[in-house]
Amino acid sequence: MFNHIIFLNFNEPTIENAQKVKERFLEMPLIIDEIKGINVGVNEIPSERSCDLVLSLKFDNKEDMLLYQQNPFHLSICDFINTIKKSSYSVDYTD
Repeated sequence: MFNHIIFLNFNEPTIENAQKVKERFLEMPLIIDEIKGINVGVNEIPSERSCDLVLSLKFDNKEDMLLYQQNPFHLSICDFINTIKKSSYSVDYTD
C-alpha cells in the first residue's frame, strides 16, 4: 500500500475549523475511487510542536495517489484549506 499523510495547522485553530476540514476530507472516498482507506484526526493535546489535524490516506500504489492529487474534488478541498491553513507537512511512503 502507498500512504499519504498530511499534517495541518490552521491560522485559527478552532474546533469549528478542524471539523469543517474533517467533514470535507471524509467525503473524498465517496467521490475519489483511488482512495482505499482514510483516517482523519483532530489534535486533542495542543503543544508548541503539535499540528491541529492529520489526514492519512491509503492507495494501492503511488500512481493512484498522483491521480488523486489531480482530482477536481481534491483540488477544491485544497482551495478551501488554503484559505484557513497556517502550514502543512506531508509524508509519503510505501509499506
